[in-house]
Amino acid sequence: MRFWLHGKSTLVGKQGQVIALGDPHLSPRLAVDSYRGMPACDRNALGRYWLYNGQLRRDGRLGEEYIGDVLIDQTQFWVGSHFGFGFYRAGDIHVAFVFDAKGYGINDRVKLPPWQGQLIDADCVFGRERCWLFLETQEQGRICRYVHVISDRGEVIATSKWE
Repeated sequence: MRFWLHGKSTLVGKQGQVIALGDPHLSPRLAVDSYRGMPACDRNALGRYWLYNGQLRRDGRLGEEYIGDVLIDQTQFWVGSHFGFGFYRAGDIHVAFVFDAKGYGINDRVKLPPWQGQLIDADCVFGRERCWLFLETQEQGRICRYVHVISDRGEVIATSKWE
């Protein structure tokens, strides 16, 4: 189960759905994809963003808006005030992407260095024009940690790895 604070509402996510409590202007229930058993949703001051049926979507003025396509149930993403970042991994294929929080389409040409082994944890923190992606993996019995600095245009500015 996950919780998000969003303006006057609280979002509660569990088992493929996110429920909005406290704001009558939001649709009360969203069907969402999952990533590693957790609902694929995030929010910023502009609205809610979620994955459904392999599509990145958001709240719009007249209802749901389509942003772009991702890999169903294999995608993790975050959104900041101006842009979002996400990735999906299927076998040896790693795809990372950025998207404008107000625009349409995703830039899936982010050249994030691939990691090996099992992904244990991931988090992303945003500034106005860049984000910091933190990854923790298990590689051949060792715990490895990565930080990547990524611009809102999808350029990888810096990368560091430590064990």
